[in-house]
Amino acid sequence: HLNRHRFTPTRQQLWDTLTSHPHNLDNPWRLADAAEDRGLITTAIDLLRGVADAGNWLAQHQLADLLVIRGDGAAMIELRARADAGDEGAQHGLAQLLATRGDEAAHTQLRTRADAGDLYAQDQLIRLLARRGDEAALTELRALAESGHQAAQTQLIDLLATRGDEAALTELRTLAES
Repeated sequence: HLNRHRFTPTRQQLWDTLTSHPHNLDNPWRLADAAEDRGLITTAIDLLRGVADAGNWLAQHQLADLLVIRGDGAAMIELRARADAGDEGAQHGLAQLLATRGDEAAHTQLRTRADAGDLYAQDQLIRLLARRGDEAALTELRALAESGHQAAQTQLIDLLATRGDEAALTELRTLAES
């Protein structure tokens, strides 16, 4: 079916059959890609979930990417549960989704995850702070840079250079000397 009808509409019955009954699928990624190509994100997620639950790294990352695309509350809950269980794909996806939201609650969640050692959350937190660029973000970037985060140091230098005022230049000189 996939070879003959690669991008043509498929009856919903096929997708329902594939996701409602246990199957030993040789290539769930190809089926998930076909579902995604047709805009059936939830179906693609359902096709990958069992393989991801079994610990398949590729399925975990593809599932996380699809959950980020879906981006609703249920996707956020599933990403958080998977991330807390140690799924690296979900950790990356959750951090990405939180950074995209960018609100105060998302910032707090990123900060909490970053403080707990989630490297993806640390990276996204630093990027979020750099995008914000306000004084509070600058203060938080300074703290992260002083604790040894290389990415925070780089972003701090970029922000200070962009500001270009006398205080920023003085801080850049101090950073260069240390």
